[in-house]
Amino acid sequence: MKGQRVNHIEHDYDQKQVVIHCSRDRRRHAIDPVTSKQGKISRYVRRKIRDVPCCGLPCLLDIELVQVRINKNERRLECCDFVNLRFVINVIEDKKERSETLQRAYEYAEKLSSSHVLLT
Repeated sequence: MKGQRVNHIEHDYDQKQVVIHCSRDRRRHAIDPVTSKQGKISRYVRRKIRDVPCCGLPCLLDIELVQVRINKNERRLECCDFVNLRFVINVIEDKKERSETLQRAYEYAEKLSSSHVLLT
């Protein structure tokens, strides 16, 4: 993934999975996903992402992203190669808010955006 540096790879025997621990490349500038302008780093946040299996075992990416400070009261998470909403859409009852959430996810994703929806 662009902007990520692999720290170490762990075989988690208890969970029977491969975990790839990454940190954000400090040489990369923080970019506001809406304006595409360089911003200041507010704080670092960690995310865990399920990836395709590795050596027959589930693979988990542990990545680090930054929160970009736009102004005194506004902060945004930097763009990522992909955004996965999982089942978030199911719990948002307001149609307008659901639509806005999908649009924001699409804006943050540089390559891929996926959502899981339970149809009833």
